[in-house]
Amino acid sequence: MQGKQLVIESILAGVQAIRSDRTLAEFVKSPPAFDDTYFTHSEMLNRLAASLMDLGEEHDLGAEWLTRVVLSMITWPVDDPTTERELIERYVGAAF
Repeated sequence: MQGKQLVIESILAGVQAIRSDRTLAEFVKSPPAFDDTYFTHSEMLNRLAASLMDLGEEHDLGAEWLTRVVLSMITWPVDDPTTERELIERYVGAAF
């Protein structure tokens, strides 16, 4: 798997993995006890996103955007898995 399909499946798998881990799910959903820009400006998270989705270093801004997409899907979940997949495929997939 590569390209657009890799990105789509990685996002869906990442969201599901966080939701499945009780501690992570509660941590992400709880009100931030600190400045939550850590998540959106974390070089480590962005490098991880770029690596998992095979983006390369020249796509730092794209990796940050994907981190934001995953966090928003966790913070404001879509009730229907089919709709969630369609959102990712149609709008995130279009960027790739």
